[in-house]
Amino acid sequence: MAEPRICPHCGKTYWSANTKDVMPCPYCVAELPPLELNAIRLEISGIKCDNPECDYKDETAKFEDWPLWLNKPCPKCGANLLTEEDMTTIRFLMGLVDFANQHMKPAKESKTVRIPIEMNGTGIARFKWRECL
Repeated sequence: MAEPRICPHCGKTYWSANTKDVMPCPYCVAELPPLELNAIRLEISGIKCDNPECDYKDETAKFEDWPLWLNKPCPKCGANLLTEEDMTTIRFLMGLVDFANQHMKPAKESKTVRIPIEMNGTGIARFKWRECL
């Protein structure tokens, strides 16, 4: 399971299941030279209301601030913005990426594929594959 870690580059707290190595947080990884990159990178940003009748979104919300949003009401409709179930799923995804990076080597040629993930408060992550093809 993912646990809080301190990034050796920026000093911020992030979640990781990597227990062997001290790794940079996802934000610092983006700044590292290509030879230091992992095979998979998970970028998480923004927050939206889970109420299907509400259109509240904050695309500027940073992942490191998500604990501040946990179980907090939407400023527009009052519904929960970030549930424990979704946060658990996010931590699981981060652990899965860490595990994969421990067992995979980065590709010699860099290729970026972005796959949006949609969550709705239930802890179920829907990968929107069609949007990345």
